Order: sequence, then C-alpha cells, then structure tokens
Amino acid sequence: MLGSTHIYLLCVFLLHQQTLTTNFVRPCSFRAYTKLAWVPKGADLNIFENVWGRMKVALNRTPISSATEDELWTAVLADWQRLASDTSLVTLLYESLPSRMSAVVEVNGGRTHY
Repeated sequence: MLGSTHIYLLCVFLLHQQTLTTNFVRPCSFRAYTKLAWVPKGADLNIFENVWGRMKVALNRTPISSATEDELWTAVLADWQRLASDTSLVTLLYESLPSRMSAVVEVNGGRTHY
C-alpha cells in the first residue's frame, strides 16, 4: 500500500535474523518502513523460549536414535500436548514478565539469568 507506514521490529538475536526475512526487508527499509531495534538479548524477554526448552528436555527423554520419522513426530506431538495442558507453566511464565523486563533494563539489554 503506497503511502502507508509499516513498522518492522528488528530482533538482533542472530538466530532470528534469517536470510529470507532480511532480504525481504532490506529493499523496503528506506521506503515506508520504520525499523525499530530490539534489545540485544531479546530472548530474555521471550517467554516462549522456555517452552522450547521444556520441549527439548521432554524430547531428550524419548529414545529417538532409531526412531522413524513418524515415531519422532508422534513423540513431538505427545510432548506438545503435555505442555499445552500445563496451564500452570503459562501462568508462571506470564507472571515472570515484569521481573524479566526489570532485569533486562538493569543490565542495559545485556544477558540476565532468564
């Protein structure tokens, strides 16, 4: 849409800077896009990183060295269902946001214990 303004939030966490995304945004950067820089260790504020960590732990308990692709997918879905049903985890992570934000501000966007 010509004339409209879009905001692109740039996460500077290297794992999140994929070539496809940067190649799409680069030509737009000087037109109708405003690029906002995110804190360098933005993963400290992303509570979903904890969910991925829990998934990793759960999958490490599953013997997958000789698993077929279907068996692996079944294990992933089962672990995901278990995590999705744990509403206390979501509540705990949500309630941790104010202290996460304070910790990141205290260290000027550096690493925290989260």
